[in-house]
Amino acid sequence: MRKQTLQCHYLAHTGEKPFVCDIFNKNFKENHYLVIHYRIHIDKKPYTCSVCNVGFRSKHILDNHAVRHSTAKPFVCDVCNKSFLRKQCLAVHARLHTEEKPYNCDFCDKKNLFVALI
Repeated sequence: MRKQTLQCHYLAHTGEKPFVCDIFNKNFKENHYLVIHYRIHIDKKPYTCSVCNVGFRSKHILDNHAVRHSTAKPFVCDVCNKSFLRKQCLAVHARLHTEEKPYNCDFCDKKNLFVALI
């Protein structure tokens, strides 16, 4: 295991975040995340969508955005065959069929599928 990889693994256990933004005083566990964060301050968006030309601060964010331009919806509901771009969206949709209501109010008995509707 590389020394840097081992250090990152160690930080996952300790919760230590040694890389600090000197503008916001925000801490990060890896320098890579601090570099991406700094792009907020300088408004640098080096990753550009080839479809709509919108810029993004990291490749990961660009990749998540690119899914929106895809017509493929690979995640299909077993009950009603409705399809979704993202697995998380299918998981939320599936609650409609199970009547699961994971969000409840601390002050009354109201429960709902979505926290915003409480």
